[in-house]
Amino acid sequence: MKIQIQYHPENHHVTVQYGSPIRRLFKKTSETIPEVFSPEAYAQVCREAGEMGPHELARGVQLLRQLGNSRAITASGEEFNFSLSLVAWTILLLAGSKRPTGALPVALTALAFTAPISLPEMQLPEAKDVLDKDSISPEAWLAYEEIRSVEARKVGAIPVVKTAHYLWKELQHNGSPHPDFRTLVSVLETSSVMYRRALDALRIANHEESKKEGGR
Repeated sequence: MKIQIQYHPENHHVTVQYGSPIRRLFKKTSETIPEVFSPEAYAQVCREAGEMGPHELARGVQLLRQLGNSRAITASGEEFNFSLSLVAWTILLLAGSKRPTGALPVALTALAFTAPISLPEMQLPEAKDVLDKDSISPEAWLAYEEIRSVEARKVGAIPVVKTAHYLWKELQHNGSPHPDFRTLVSVLETSSVMYRRALDALRIANHEESKKEGGR
């Protein structure tokens, strides 16, 4: 199951193309979520309470429906992140109540490789000045250098949530006091927090299931 992704840096939009298996995955995901809770109803309750953030969940389900009814679509990076948060939120609800998550983890992974993060203007130091090659993976080193390169970002080398997650894990304990470096670490953390929470919930659920099966 492959997704072809093209990022448009001029407007922070993403074009995705994929085959029937991915389309069916998104269609199943969009049908599963309303069985768990209604994003639209939840958004309305939050709107009446004056809470803005959860409105994103309703927009996320709209994109999932579109993804499930097409094999190519262009949408804003923001909307892809809303969809990822929606899937992550649903996984948290299901795992927390010890219900099966079905194909949702696969959809979460697909969206994590698709949803781009937004980066502020930064003047990051060179990797060799803040990173230790002996204690960081080559992939993380390359990802950092691509973020640092303005030219790379202009042609679409923007990290996705999956990249933000593993790069944050690699950089979180780095003690560099450089202000833009600290900003980057903070952005990586906040951009991948829902993805990380869903992964943690799935890991705990799988561990408990393994323990249960081992005790039979």
